Amino acid sequence: MTPGPEGLRRWEVQRGDDFRSIATQVLHEVWHRPPSEAEVELFQGWLIQVNRDRLQDPGNPDLLVHGQILLVPRTPRPLAGR
Repeated sequence: MTPGPEGLRRWEVQRGDDFRSIATQVLHEVWHRPPSEAEVELFQGWLIQVNRDRLQDPGNPDLLVHGQILLVPRTPRPLAGR
């Protein structure tokens, strides 16, 4: 990941990446622990919203292309109880 505009980080899509795997990896790296399913789902939704205008087909967030640049928003605090 590299710095992007307004404090957002940039993510270059690799083969096999999808929003769920990106969300999981980002949260794990920042929190130094595996995120819960609920945490991944929430952050995945934020990733999709931030990148909707960067998608090949804004109605199909599953369509990511190797080399595509996505923006990663600031990582939220872990959910309470974790």
